[in-house]
Amino acid sequence: MASAQQQFGGENSDEVLAVLVRMKEEDNSFIRDVSIGKDGISVVLASDVQLAELETFCTDEAMFTVMQIDPTFNLGPYECTPISYRNLLLERKSTGKPPIFVGPVLLHYKKDERTFKDFLNKLKSLRPGLQDIISVGTDGEKALINALQDCLAKASERSLRCFRHFRQNVEDMLSRAGIKGASATQYVWEIFGKTATDGSYETGLLDSDSEDEFDAMLASLKPVWESRENGSKAFDYVKQRSGMMKKNMIAKVRREAGLISMSASVDVPVKFYTLEAESTNNRIKAKKKRRASGFMGTIEAIRSIDEEQQEDFALAVAGLHEDLQLREEFAKFQRPDFLELSTKERKKFISKLRSTRVSKLLTDDLSSVLSANASRTAGERLEPGDERCTLPLQGLGIQTTPEDTDESLDHLAINDDDERLSNLPAFTRQGILRKANLILRDKSVYEGPSMKKENKRWYSVGSFSSDKPHQVAVKEVDGEVCCDCEGWRAQKFCAHAVAVSQHIGMLSSYLDWYSKKKDSRNVTNIVNMNVKKQSLGRKAKDKLPRDRKRKAEPTVLVKTKTRRKSFPKDKNEHHRYRLLCLSETTAYKCYGCDSAMRCPPAVPPSPDNLTLTTMEYRSFLRDGKLQVKYQRTYYHVSQACVLKKNDNFSSAAIFLKDCPQLDTKQKQKLKKEFGLQI
Repeated sequence: MASAQQQFGGENSDEVLAVLVRMKEEDNSFIRDVSIGKDGISVVLASDVQLAELETFCTDEAMFTVMQIDPTFNLGPYECTPISYRNLLLERKSTGKPPIFVGPVLLHYKKDERTFKDFLNKLKSLRPGLQDIISVGTDGEKALINALQDCLAKASERSLRCFRHFRQNVEDMLSRAGIKGASATQYVWEIFGKTATDGSYETGLLDSDSEDEFDAMLASLKPVWESRENGSKAFDYVKQRSGMMKKNMIAKVRREAGLISMSASVDVPVKFYTLEAESTNNRIKAKKKRRASGFMGTIEAIRSIDEEQQEDFALAVAGLHEDLQLREEFAKFQRPDFLELSTKERKKFISKLRSTRVSKLLTDDLSSVLSANASRTAGERLEPGDERCTLPLQGLGIQTTPEDTDESLDHLAINDDDERLSNLPAFTRQGILRKANLILRDKSVYEGPSMKKENKRWYSVGSFSSDKPHQVAVKEVDGEVCCDCEGWRAQKFCAHAVAVSQHIGMLSSYLDWYSKKKDSRNVTNIVNMNVKKQSLGRKAKDKLPRDRKRKAEPTVLVKTKTRRKSFPKDKNEHHRYRLLCLSETTAYKCYGCDSAMRCPPAVPPSPDNLTLTTMEYRSFLRDGKLQVKYQRTYYHVSQACVLKKNDNFSSAAIFLKDCPQLDTKQKQKLKKEFGLQI
């Protein structure tokens, strides 16, 4: 796999296409929006966890943190504007302060008011509660401030301006006015205040406790400044900005925004600095090894940071983090038994902490939280795929995407830097190969019936996101491998096709065929991935009926007008077997031998167009995890297949009532396999 330096740096041949593909293919939404306009592109990044925590920690008057937003630089040939906040449930053991977390991020070209408004409105549409954010801090960028005032009206009442940036502006003004040295320092002290040599604090203009006090102090400074050389220029500069200073910087506003006093003896709120935002910016740069890159390098770096934050939070709740722990007010929620909980219980408990308002957490105890997250009773059955964790750091259950379960490509005879894949974006390429590796590891490739007339071999490939398998057709003569998935239609290359070609020993031929395609990527198909277009542009009454919404691929071997039969989930039918025609079912794989009976909608010829079906507890993989459900299963008409799952099976268990009309070949098959004379 790629090193960290390769992973978060470098360029893709087509950055915009890489972002679109990544957005469409990702299982957990992170790339939320890609907007392409005349003047460039904007990309919104935000996980569900970031949005939930931003609302939890920035909208509750009982305890809130200032949301900071500050553009950063030198990540690549584009602008990057991250949001940061403090996680108020945690504190660092080393400092006693809540840690700074990276929130939603905007990648963009233009730094105008419209771009920032679109970003903030998108976040509000994803999480409406964000409109109640209490306070926002910025470095004073005008376009950003205007957007915040328009989109977050409540926060604009207590928004803060960074003292360091404004002080730099004042010092630059003084220098231009020819005021330097000790004279300039005196102006700075009078505006910003200072700490004397004996430790006492001398207040400045910005330490005013009200707008009237500010105006009075500024009026008293006017004759003093005008008596100095060029002092009138300094007065005019401050006078012009007095509105901003009173609204975003004076002591009254800082106190209302929740900033604490400087000390027990100095009842003046601390000054506001965008150091948290700058810490976030530095963290992103450090993750990228301070290398510039295209969009995808920065996107994956920020995604990685978000995953680390989620893991840090879980470890702190479990009491296993080296530096982070729950704050004293919330230590009651620490779970020493956290790792003994099932994955589902851990995720539910963590989600509860993140989404519950801080004011409620301050008054609630652990039992009230657990009441909505009750553990299983002693007699409740533990579902497969929900095992309890006994190893210290195994299976925290925070990230659940199948891609995270195996990073090696040991099942594939290919490296992700193969030159035949050079036209694919790096992260698309790596994601496809990683997923193909998981398909092969789970042995999810099943051979189906051949189609001699079309010179094709068909395979079914298990899907991580759906119960329905993907169908892959192989033309061995020219190396072409086709799949019915949206990814293949968009770029003629997908994990299912790679897995099948590796499984049958023709991966190299498939790569040769793919590399000869002049341009196999289709942006329209990529944009339409995951879009249900059948009902678009129609009135509700004119929408297609369900059975006409998707046309089947022309791969049927035996055409039939027989409708699929539906049977009730009757437990009296447990291990009693019915005979059905495959055309009456959606079945494609034998539960006994785990191989394909057909590739839907294809139906093999008689006698292989029959199946045995029953009701029983069936185990299967979903999202890479084993699950068990009581549902209908299907078998080849083969005693050996049924015996693999049910040792006590006998031909007497076959229920011949409502048996379909059988031809000679089918009757012979039943007699050979089960001794049934029909």
